[in-house]
Amino acid sequence: MAGGGGFRDPYANGLPCFQRQIFPAQDRELLARAHQQVLAAAQTFLSDLLRIQGDARKNVFTGQAAVLNTFAERMHSAPQQLTQLKLLTFDNPEQQQRLRPIGPDLDEVIAFSQQLVDTRNTYGIQAAFLFESDGQRMAAMDRTLADLQAFTDEEHRLLNERSEKAEVDFHHMELLLMFGSILAALLLVLANLMSSRALAAQKKLTHAPGRLNWPKANSWPSRAMRSVPQ
Repeated sequence: MAGGGGFRDPYANGLPCFQRQIFPAQDRELLARAHQQVLAAAQTFLSDLLRIQGDARKNVFTGQAAVLNTFAERMHSAPQQLTQLKLLTFDNPEQQQRLRPIGPDLDEVIAFSQQLVDTRNTYGIQAAFLFESDGQRMAAMDRTLADLQAFTDEEHRLLNERSEKAEVDFHHMELLLMFGSILAALLLVLANLMSSRALAAQKKLTHAPGRLNWPKANSWPSRAMRSVPQ
């Protein structure tokens, strides 16, 4: 498959249309499930990314140490989710290309968020506000969100496109099965008709007089044969 769960796309192997029509329903379900798995991982990654930024800012305003627990968890989880996305789309070069710039931008977002937290804890809230005003971190965040949005849009497009194609092929399969049933019924009728004609012809030959007739019991040859002395 091109993009989605490492599942091999049955429509990407160049099979003739007739052969592609026979894929069972479970293959279509696996294909849709693979795309949904990619989209779910992308959503989790987006959640981690926003929580990293949100928890860093929340720490700036509140100074609560408890916020740093989820902050640390998200910083650990986000790179794992990005790795998961790369694994799920390993067979789609275009999606891999979209993910490639997210890695460095994510590292930059994490580094700036950690520096923001450290600045707040070390130098106070005013220094943190000054650090937050730096547009470099926001630029990295914007690039990451834009790349992730492009990745997600493409995954949705692939899911919709292949779902529609699967429905069309499934309709073709239904027509093929219906045609096969009709053809089988016609062949059965033809076979019965031929069998009936053959049986009628056999009965006709059985009841028709033969070319060589045995003499009747009271015919002259029969009486002559009985009169011959034994």
